[in-house]
Amino acid sequence: MISITLKSNSMKLFSTFILVTSFFTIFSQSNWHIIGQTCIGGNGNEVVFGTLKLSNGLNLIYGKSKSGISGDKTEVNFGMSDYWVVAIDDSMHILWQKTLGGNNEEFLYKVIESSEHYLYLIGYSSSGSSGNKTAQNYGGQDVWLVKLDLNGNIIWDKSFGGLLNDEGFDIAELESGNLILSNTSNSDISGNKNSLNKGANDLWFLKINKNGNILVDKSIGGNNNDGAGKISILNNSELIINGYSNSPISGDKSQENFGDFDYWILKIDSSGILLKDLTLGGNAFDFDVKRESILFNDNYYLFASSSSPISGNKTVSNYLNSTDCWIVKLDLSLNILNQVSIGSDSSEMPTSVIYIDNKFIVGSVSYSNVNQFKTENNKGKGDNWFFSLDENFNFISDKSFGSSNDENYTFIESLSNGELLIATYSNGTANNDKTCLGHNTSNLSNSPTDFWIYKLSTDAGISNIKNENFVILPNPTKDLLYVKTENYVSSISILNIDGKIISEKNVENFDYSVNTTGLLIGIYLCKIVDINGKVYIQKFVKE
Repeated sequence: MISITLKSNSMKLFSTFILVTSFFTIFSQSNWHIIGQTCIGGNGNEVVFGTLKLSNGLNLIYGKSKSGISGDKTEVNFGMSDYWVVAIDDSMHILWQKTLGGNNEEFLYKVIESSEHYLYLIGYSSSGSSGNKTAQNYGGQDVWLVKLDLNGNIIWDKSFGGLLNDEGFDIAELESGNLILSNTSNSDISGNKNSLNKGANDLWFLKINKNGNILVDKSIGGNNNDGAGKISILNNSELIINGYSNSPISGDKSQENFGDFDYWILKIDSSGILLKDLTLGGNAFDFDVKRESILFNDNYYLFASSSSPISGNKTVSNYLNSTDCWIVKLDLSLNILNQVSIGSDSSEMPTSVIYIDNKFIVGSVSYSNVNQFKTENNKGKGDNWFFSLDENFNFISDKSFGSSNDENYTFIESLSNGELLIATYSNGTANNDKTCLGHNTSNLSNSPTDFWIYKLSTDAGISNIKNENFVILPNPTKDLLYVKTENYVSSISILNIDGKIISEKNVENFDYSVNTTGLLIGIYLCKIVDINGKVYIQKFVKE
């Protein structure tokens, strides 16, 4: 029997894990309901800024905390705010937590797991060597990078920056094991920054090795404000960053700004050379802090917010002059292929997205009532609003969850049984959909916030429907994976959870096997195309 050997794209496998079952999946709105929830926090403010599924099955909820030892917080507060990382199991029990910081302010933006199973935490710090921070401060805010093991033990920490303000936004691992850091910098050459500032703020590109030593240092920008965004790694070690800009044509910026702030999409090689840039926006304000992006089938999707009407290169209008979710599809040459505006009568902002069975499930924040795409009135100030789209941006369904106060940022992970794990932060009391009692919430609108974690049932979020025509066995698998079917198969592909093709083979002589020994432990997609061109996707676990 002929089989194929797969090459692993290690930098992606642990950064955005989605654990899923081995059945075909569809998205359904009708029966969404919360099946468990918890509030996690202390007596101060906690803000969620992301989630991460680890290779050992745990879920990281991370952001910042101002709490000392109180409530669920078991470690002291070192300064104004600290990095705070909480590891929970699928039942939402806390397994470990880590507070990281000095005597001033820290804010954690992103956590990834490397191919060697270390955690890298990136954000900013204005502290000197104090608390459990050992790295020096170069001036103002610095990029602060911390390396942990999977139990939360500190391996090392590093500061990157100059005399003014610098902050880290995202980090990604290359196949070489080197790391790319996407930062925003206001500093000129100073500290350990060796590239000239080109405007008010620049996108500061850093490439470092796994010990934190700088390999490449590049400032990229125009003569005004430009900044960092999420990194997406392409197959050929080129990358795309979803930055922002209000610079005109100047410096590295090749296109005029359309409005106040626009999205600035940059294609860069792994040495920091700018290959192409695209300005995306209209004549108003197109910017949000937590914009998302995803690579799928050799296309790039940006999930962001926009208050612009049809103008610039925005061809879809916002609703009632509000701020809506703006979703743009690009090819890898940064040509616009499609776009859609999803929103209602007030403000919406997408903060996370997962892709399952040819559908995007978007987690966003909404301040709107029933109107346009929104089918439920807002329950408080801001709600967690979920909606789904097909690949052509056709709207499928939506669902809102919230308390009578404010929920902000909405992050989605998929669990192994098909349930969805949702992380947000909330200052609402136990009412409406929220039943857990926070450690610091009250009826005051300015009450401190907690992490609000809840699970959505499979028949509410991801409905598992077995397809008898195609079965993949065994699942989980250690070596050979077989497609069992009575249909004729044209091709079999293995994709990572972002939809990027790892391996593809045309079927000959009815060889429906795939060798998975080259894959790292994790969750993957098996894409099957029959001779009629119909596509099936199943998920499998590599042990």
